[in-house]
Amino acid sequence: MKYEVDIDLEDLGITTEDLVSLAEDNGDRLYDQDDLDYRIEEEVANAVEESKNTIKLLEEENAALRTKAVDLEAIALYVQTALRVEALSLADCIRTGNYNV
Repeated sequence: MKYEVDIDLEDLGITTEDLVSLAEDNGDRLYDQDDLDYRIEEEVANAVEESKNTIKLLEEENAALRTKAVDLEAIALYVQTALRVEALSLADCIRTGNYNV
């Protein structure tokens, strides 16, 4: 069962100005539906923009990490090559008996 009751705020001694003042004192603002829709769209747009910025920063960080990883692979290859050359040099010294090199 549904009841409809019409109460005139002025009958209660409350004016529209009082309600607006009370809302403003509490930090609230009264919005109509169009304003709420606009604010929601604005917040969604801001969230999307922040997400795009976050994704861009993460992609840049990922690229930097990949560059460092490539550098580490190149360094490891250089070290392996240097160790092989040193091992060949030692093997040649042992083979020839010439340790003055």
